[in-house]
Amino acid sequence: MPADITIATTKFPQAFVNVAYEAGVATTGNASAISSTTVATGALPPGLAVDATSKLKIVGTPTTAGKFTFTLACTDGAGTVNSGSMSIVVSNPGKSPLADGNLPLIDQLKVQWPAQF
Repeated sequence: MPADITIATTKFPQAFVNVAYEAGVATTGNASAISSTTVATGALPPGLAVDATSKLKIVGTPTTAGKFTFTLACTDGAGTVNSGSMSIVVSNPGKSPLADGNLPLIDQLKVQWPAQF
């Protein structure tokens, strides 16, 4: 019987060069029936891979900045393949937090109104 998997993830949380990363792939259906998950098109960021044990996590330490778009294909024991396109943005940790919106609110206020903080 097919797993009837649907991949719901389209975008992963931001990653940073040389910082350990782990993110799950959201699915619906019988995820326990997945026998393998592969990158069907595109490529994961260098340093990241599909976790061989869970088959539904991207893990590792990215080594290159950029936006990486790829398609994951999940195969169940019956050979049924379901796939989904997604992306991960990898940034350099030294990049200005204002450029990518990752600065905490209080620090954003300090940048805009430094004399008041």
